Order: sequence, then C-alpha cells, then structure tokens
Amino acid sequence: MQEAVLAESRACRKTAPPVSLGLLEQKRLLLMGRWKNIEPNIVRKSFRDHPWLFAYYCEPPTDRDDAQWYHALIFRDDHRSAYGAFELTSGEVNDVNFQTRYNLRNIATRVVTDENYRKTLLSESPHLPVIWRKH
Repeated sequence: MQEAVLAESRACRKTAPPVSLGLLEQKRLLLMGRWKNIEPNIVRKSFRDHPWLFAYYCEPPTDRDDAQWYHALIFRDDHRSAYGAFELTSGEVNDVNFQTRYNLRNIATRVVTDENYRKTLLSESPHLPVIWRKH
C-alpha cells in the first residue's frame, strides 16, 4: 500500500507545470483552492519539536484548466526554506474520496518521523511557496 501511494505521488509530480510562473498565474494560484490544517499524530518525544507545518489543499475541476481534481498534503518547515507535497490529480477522486482514501495525519506523521520518505516528497516547485503565501 505504501509503495503504491509513493508511486502515485511520484507520477503526479512528473506532470507538474513548468517552473517559471508569470504574475497572472501567481495571482490565479492565490485565489484558488481550499485549505485545511493537518496535524500529525502524536509522535515520540524525540520528534515532538519538529519544524514541519502541514495543510490539505484542494482545487476542484471548475478552478483548473485541465478539469481535474487536485489534492495535496502540502508541507513546509517553519523557516519556509523547504517545501514538499503528497499530490494527486484525478478526474474521479473528489475531496471527500481523497480524505477517505488517504489518512493525511498518518502521512504527515511519516513525513515527521521518516527522513527518507520526506526526501521523496520534497519539491523545488515554485507553486508551493506561492500557495503557502496565503496560509
């Protein structure tokens, strides 16, 4: 199951938009999407002072050019120097289905506690800092 989730996330990241963002596209990103803060599960003492902040971010097909649902558990460190996302783009998986299928708290906990897993989700995408600006 974990390997399938990771493969799905990697496949979604490969279809990411181009790196350069124009001003109009940045404004469009700031006006879109729905947010929900996500807290990881309780972790052992050695991980409690972690620097990671998490949110569930969703864009419905009506807000997107590709008419697909976009879901992501996005995360960043508290210094805004590292960003990452567990992403899924789909025409069939709406926000309720996504949150039922993927336990976002468990994924956030794994990001906190598993450095190798976190590294696979870290991203240099210019969209992530733009999305985090409004949160």
